[in-house]
Order: sequence, then C-alpha cells, then structure tokens
Amino acid sequence: MKTEEFKEVVLEQWRESKNMIRQPDSLDNVLHIVALEMGRTVDVGNYRKKNESRWLERIRHNIISPQDPNFDLEARYVIERHLLIESIGNLPITVEDLLEELEIPPGEQVGDLMLKALGHFILGINSKSGLLKELRKEIQ
Repeated sequence: MKTEEFKEVVLEQWRESKNMIRQPDSLDNVLHIVALEMGRTVDVGNYRKKNESRWLERIRHNIISPQDPNFDLEARYVIERHLLIESIGNLPITVEDLLEELEIPPGEQVGDLMLKALGHFILGINSKSGLLKELRKEIQ
C-alpha cells in the first residue's frame, strides 16, 4: 500500500472514530429529565462525570453509536436503571431485618418483601421502622 493510500485509510478511520464520540455533556439533558421525572435531586454535571464512562460502556455494549437516533433512548434506559439500582444501596433494611423483625422464614416471600420495601422507599418512606411497619401490613 502506498503512503498516500495508507494516510487516507488512517484519516478515514479517524473520521469514523471522531463521529462515534459525543461531547461529554451530551448525557446531561437525558440525566436532567430522568432525575426530574423520578423525583431525584442530582448535581447533573458531577453525577454525569462520575458515571459517564460506565453508562457509555453499557450503551456501546448494545451497539448504539452516539450518532444513532436511538442513542438518547438507550441512554435514558441506562440512566434510569442506574438511579434505581443506586436507590437499593440506600435502603435502610436488610433481608436479615425482615427475617428477625417480621419473623418470617427464608424464601420467596422475603424477596417479594424486599422489592416492596424498595418501592415504599422510593415513594418516601426512608426509615427502617417505617418500612417494617408497611411490610407488616403486607404480610397480615
């Protein structure tokens, strides 16, 4: 391959890779909308900076390029899931709490109650005692 042809191939590859890159703040609008819709307060710029590489990796894993018209939809999906999963880390009760406090045996009911606890938590019941009170109602 001649030097000029090689340069053209390299330039074309560079142009293609450049088209695959979005500006760093391109996810800010999606994050802002999702956070508002979910009732979350986040510092959009800092939150995006902290999570952007993970989000883009998941989006790219689904073979969505930044120029794809479905990019924002896929970004929304990834960001929504991230915010929900992050909520689990703040859940003030554990499976052990359910087993001891509600005196129920291990099993499917425990998993169902943890999901219900997460739902109550997201809706604003954020104390261990408040969640246990709601879950007691579920099993009676």
